[in-house]
Amino acid sequence: MTRFDPTPTDFARLFRELEKRVETLEARQGTRPPITEASAGWTLRGMATPDTSGMPATDGRIYMKGGRFTCRPGGNGSEVQLRPPITIGDPGDVSAGDAGSTYTSLEQALLNQLKSRVNGMRSSMVLNGFIV
Repeated sequence: MTRFDPTPTDFARLFRELEKRVETLEARQGTRPPITEASAGWTLRGMATPDTSGMPATDGRIYMKGGRFTCRPGGNGSEVQLRPPITIGDPGDVSAGDAGSTYTSLEQALLNQLKSRVNGMRSSMVLNGFIV
């Protein structure tokens, strides 16, 4: 392949040369598999609501808006925040003391399991920003 001439005189030769270069580049590129994972994660920058009017309603866009993970279906459908926009105050851990002689050990064990599960759910909600 010859070097591209910035001041050509033979435009037919120039056109053939450009056709060859395009064919070579297309052949080199081939068909790439879709990108389905990222070793360093994805960075979604905050942006305004994107225009999706030219997209079919079965497609959509995901984006960050105001620090919230958001999506919008094609056809300029309504925005959907992928995390509830409200948070609740932290109620604190649930405590369960000894039930005393009025309960059996089985009932005490159930009470302790319930306490453990409620506190685990609370911790998960705090970690995921549902409770502040």
